[in-house]
Amino acid sequence: PFCGRVLDATTSCGTIFFAQLLAAYAPSSVVTSPAVASLLRLAAPLAALAVELLVPILLLCWRKLGLALALLFHLLVVLTPPPNNAGGFSVCAAQYLFFFAPDATAAVLSEVAKGDTTARALALATGIAFSLGRRVGTHPFFFDTAPCAYFVQLVILARTVYKMPMFTATTPTTTAPPPAASVSAMRVTL
Repeated sequence: PFCGRVLDATTSCGTIFFAQLLAAYAPSSVVTSPAVASLLRLAAPLAALAVELLVPILLLCWRKLGLALALLFHLLVVLTPPPNNAGGFSVCAAQYLFFFAPDATAAVLSEVAKGDTTARALALATGIAFSLGRRVGTHPFFFDTAPCAYFVQLVILARTVYKMPMFTATTPTTTAPPPAASVSAMRVTL
């Protein structure tokens, strides 16, 4: 069954990604710990599945938290080193996250266009993020552009999440109805 394979520590992408993240970034004492290995084997498949189920639910019910969790999830995917990194997937997914906060995204882009203090801080954060992405994306035989691209998106999306109200309506914005004259004119022609 599908769920059995997803929750199996030997085949779950969660186990593979978390193990690679630990191997790349954690101290060796953590990496070689039998307790950490046991915890990874038990928790990683469940954690990955829980996040993948929670993100869409939160995007519907509590958009700000859903966006924050999606950004964290995709940050971990981008930081996963080769051979199993899937940073391109995160870059593609992040571009769609802007659509969950169109008003806040427009406000952030307006700040950037004005060039005020916030825009300068965003430019600095973007430069730092790009530098970090370059460092993460440099490998012995190739350069992975996904961390750079994701980190630039992350700066704008993180500011977008910050600007969002805590609770937002989950119904999409609709256009205003036509003026009354148009409605009566439509009735006459029908």
